[in-house]
Amino acid sequence: MSRAALLILGLALVSGAFTEYVPDILSDFYYQPVKQVPTVAKPEYNRTWLFSTSLTPEGEYEYTDEEGNIQGFLVDLMNEVCKEAGKECAIMYDDYNNCYTQSGSGRPKAGQGLLGNWYDGCFVYYKTTPRIPLFDFTDPFSKLNVISEFYVLIDSEGDFDPSDVSGKRIGFLSGWSTDEACIVRDGRTKNMEQLEPSHKIYVADIYTLLDMLKKQEVDAIFVAYTAVNEIEDQVKAVGPGLECTGVQGSSSEQIMLLRKGSPVRKWWNDAFKRIRENGKYYKMCSMIERKHGKPVTCIGIDE
Repeated sequence: MSRAALLILGLALVSGAFTEYVPDILSDFYYQPVKQVPTVAKPEYNRTWLFSTSLTPEGEYEYTDEEGNIQGFLVDLMNEVCKEAGKECAIMYDDYNNCYTQSGSGRPKAGQGLLGNWYDGCFVYYKTTPRIPLFDFTDPFSKLNVISEFYVLIDSEGDFDPSDVSGKRIGFLSGWSTDEACIVRDGRTKNMEQLEPSHKIYVADIYTLLDMLKKQEVDAIFVAYTAVNEIEDQVKAVGPGLECTGVQGSSSEQIMLLRKGSPVRKWWNDAFKRIRENGKYYKMCSMIERKHGKPVTCIGIDE
């Protein structure tokens, strides 16, 4: 065979092989499926489960140490449950209004932090009737009985009648269980439902409420006693104490708020049940006062 013939034959073979190979390359290039990036909304991927806390006045639950790290009962609880469940978990600070909030009309709604997948759950809350349509909940893991009351300025001359709020302006903390629904449910205060929306004012923090009292923009505020710790020398309680926690307003059991349909509910509750059964939960509870300065009432200890 001549050199020319061999050259033509070689080119044909190479061309044929290349022709068969090129579609595969193009197919891989054009049709390879896009890989999904793990997100909070896709629990099947290995990732860190993130929970938020608002650094409540009860320092034994959570506080920041000298290095700025969050410490306390909730951190210890999270670590025990997540270790038992085989999950990587972390806790962060965020304002409680990003978990649960209320508008000027008092209508509650889930906050942007929880709905927006900033984190997977929010410590530490109570399961109340207005929250049932909005959230899933973990099983209760601690107890704290909180009494809520009307407060006025400490030098007030007693012109506010907590038994009848007709025409009064009442201030509330947005995102707390101490809302107008609690007052209506209790039934001892008349005409709460008849107040105009502009007379039921929800704000983000206790200092704003105090300022509104001083400026006479509200006649009284309705908050939990734990909310007035830092201003207790400037206000006084009036009227009977109300229980605003729990579905019927009388439960002291504390839970974590979750997005509706969250996978956290199952794995957290399963792991929490196991650490109660194997004693790790109660061992952790017994160390809270020594580690964090005050005790926490754990589930089952006094039942």
